Amino acid sequence: MKNKRSKRERKLWFVLKFFVRFVLLAAPFYFIMESSQSFYVWEKVIADQTVLLLSPAVNVNLTEEYGMPVLLLEGFDTPIGIDRSCTGYRSFIAFLALVFAVPNVAWKKRLKPLVPAFFVVYAVNLFRIVTTILVGFYFGVTAFEFAHMLLWRWALTLTILGMWVYWFKKEVKKPGLLTKNS
Repeated sequence: MKNKRSKRERKLWFVLKFFVRFVLLAAPFYFIMESSQSFYVWEKVIADQTVLLLSPAVNVNLTEEYGMPVLLLEGFDTPIGIDRSCTGYRSFIAFLALVFAVPNVAWKKRLKPLVPAFFVVYAVNLFRIVTTILVGFYFGVTAFEFAHMLLWRWALTLTILGMWVYWFKKEVKKPGLLTKNS
């Protein structure tokens, strides 16, 4: 005789599988954070584009210190380093983990949002960097720290969650999407 689970039990099982998978899929995030892996090329791309976007508003020079690109703004005494955490890799890995953690979804549907998500994360992250620097330039180091550590951290988190919820509601609820062996 088959064991029939109630709707509530099925939902709880779904959520449990999701959280276990999410934790396992988020593991690369922690390994990368603790590693000494260089993202210099990507940091330099971000720094070059940041300089390009800031140039109409402020006089900015790009240099290198301690193996990372550093922005020097005329009239702002604090050098601004662009390190690997400025590349947006953590946000993209979090999005990947969220998408791939959802149980019973066809692989094709998991892969579908990755390219658009990459470009959204990239654009939002670049906007985050530029606006944070401008806030610091015009309102001081305290405002810079607030924008950098609190405001944008939550805004980027909400962007990732928003993209994931959009994908989940659009793709996961469609009939025939769910598979037995995912």
